[in-house]
Amino acid sequence: MESVLNQIIDWGCPLPVDTFERLVEVIDTVIERVPTPTLAGRGPGQIDVGLGCELIEDRVFKEVGPLLFTTRPLEGSPYRWEDALAACQEAGYRLPCVGEIEFLVDQFYRGEGERAFENLYGSGICTLAKPEDSPNGRISFWTGTEADDAYSWTFFFDSNLETFGVESGFPKSATLPCLCVKRDPEVFNSGIPACYNKTIDRVPAQ
Repeated sequence: MESVLNQIIDWGCPLPVDTFERLVEVIDTVIERVPTPTLAGRGPGQIDVGLGCELIEDRVFKEVGPLLFTTRPLEGSPYRWEDALAACQEAGYRLPCVGEIEFLVDQFYRGEGERAFENLYGSGICTLAKPEDSPNGRISFWTGTEADDAYSWTFFFDSNLETFGVESGFPKSATLPCLCVKRDPEVFNSGIPACYNKTIDRVPAQ
């Protein structure tokens, strides 16, 4: 069974996730990935959860598996969805995709939003959101995944329910903070889904 699971991860096959009820189809832009017969992680047979922080390019990143998250929302936010896409890209990063968020919850927190909340929300420098960021008990961040032309997926922390999850119902015209990400170049063949953000064409100001 372990051998079969390793092959599924290596080939990037989708894994079942029960963290929420999917009401609309997830539209991630997927780059074709060539599978390789090696195990996930930094070394043979190892997946490195990477719970430490690392300073990269003068910005503090939180390492969660193969993803590096900015530990604070990007300067200038909250942004509308298209502006968030552009802001992360201009900084040299991108927004995370819903498939990546689901993968992290499933692989590193056993599919439990409560476990993810405990590790990623709090007052430490390594957390992704802090209580002072969500005075109403809930804070949502943009992802790069579209639900349709008008709506996009977000990921959220709910301190009242003490859970972390994703949802699809935010209009792109709303303003939300955004946490940018980049892949950790030292983590290879993790099985995390490919993710590519849409490029927004902007008309230069006259």
